[in-house]
Amino acid sequence: MVGDFAACYWVDPHRDILQGCSAGGIMAYFIGLEAADLFSGISISSADLGSGEAIAGKKLVPGVAAWKIPLSQTHG
Repeated sequence: MVGDFAACYWVDPHRDILQGCSAGGIMAYFIGLEAADLFSGISISSADLGSGEAIAGKKLVPGVAAWKIPLSQTHG
C-alpha cells in the first residue's frame, strides 16, 4: 500500500510518521513495526501493543522492527 501511495505522491521515509487511533492504532503498530524502514516514527492513540500482537499472532517488540523506530502512545 505504501508503494502504491509513493507511486502517486512524493514520500520521504525519513519524515513520514504512521499514525492510528483505536483499531487504526492497532494496525499502525502492526504495519509500523513490520515495515519500520518505511517510516520515521509511529504515533498511536487509544490502542495498545497487546492487541496489535494478538492480531499479528506474534510478538511485535522487541526485535521485529528493522530499527529502533520512535513510538508515541497516548490513551484516554
